[in-house]
Amino acid sequence: MKPSIRISETNLPRDAAPFLSFESTATKTVAEVWDLHEFNLDNYLNLGFDGEGSPIGISLIDSCVYLLDHEFEFDPTYMNRSIQDLLIFIKKYQTHIDRINLENGPDSFFELNYPVGYIDELFEELSKIDKSAVSDNSFWGMTLEGDRLDINTNRT
Repeated sequence: MKPSIRISETNLPRDAAPFLSFESTATKTVAEVWDLHEFNLDNYLNLGFDGEGSPIGISLIDSCVYLLDHEFEFDPTYMNRSIQDLLIFIKKYQTHIDRINLENGPDSFFELNYPVGYIDELFEELSKIDKSAVSDNSFWGMTLEGDRLDINTNRT
């Protein structure tokens, strides 16, 4: 019997920052949902996708969550070691955005009008939960580095 996950039981939201969307149930593999059998994605239950349309899946081998980036032939990019940790990271990232907007004015996050120290604080907080999830080649590590670069580019 193929495993399945009820996303509603995990409390993952339908949509979340940074540009993530989740399905209501994970009963099919990424290969089945996206018709991508040639990429050996049968070992990932489909959880959803990112803002660029790349699938997000949970590995049936190690139970970790991965972004399967379509721009890199669906090579897995580590996100979190579990759905529970993914949920924690999503909540902390949203709290990060809310705090920036509260302390620096509405839309400060999207207008890149905040000190880079906020990103450093979030990095430290997330690394206490799952250090691998904020490493250089992980989804969250690249997201935070992208935010940092966007702020620095906006200031020049």
